[in-house]
Amino acid sequence: MDAEDKDDADRYRAPALDKGLDILELLAEQKEGLTRAEITKLLGRNASEMYRMLERLVARQYVVRSAAGDRYSLGLKLYALAHRHPPMNRLISEALPLMQRFADAAEQSCHLVVYDRGNLLVIAQVDGPGTWGMSVRLGSRVGLIDTGSGRVMLAFQSVEQREQMLTEHTKVKGEVTIDRDAL
Repeated sequence: MDAEDKDDADRYRAPALDKGLDILELLAEQKEGLTRAEITKLLGRNASEMYRMLERLVARQYVVRSAAGDRYSLGLKLYALAHRHPPMNRLISEALPLMQRFADAAEQSCHLVVYDRGNLLVIAQVDGPGTWGMSVRLGSRVGLIDTGSGRVMLAFQSVEQREQMLTEHTKVKGEVTIDRDAL
């Protein structure tokens, strides 16, 4: 980030929004949810600001409390919002019939990814016609450099776009390190 970008980032800060997004991003990684104390500790914030923020996120249904009321986890509101996003819906609705024909002809499952912040995001998936198959879960972030999807994505970019994508790349869980020259 150069000085001008840093100045813009500082000038347009929205601390409350940042806190809320930090909570959502933290909870997205949790299977069992977290207590308010755990969220406070993991984010390095004070208890009162976390209490207020969690109450608002619960009221707006982005976060839900466990039945016992002691744990917080993501609600389904973000999921619902993401699936109402029209450009993605149009892309998926156009792609699914083609993907189904491909899966039938190849007798294999296939998936559709979009480039997202240095890696790939799986936005559609079609099962193969057989009795068993392998698939990638919708919403999964997959590596840019160690997957077939990533290599296909990189192969069809200009040299400049490819360099930009590789510069933005961040390692995802389980990703195999590959020498960039070999790639």
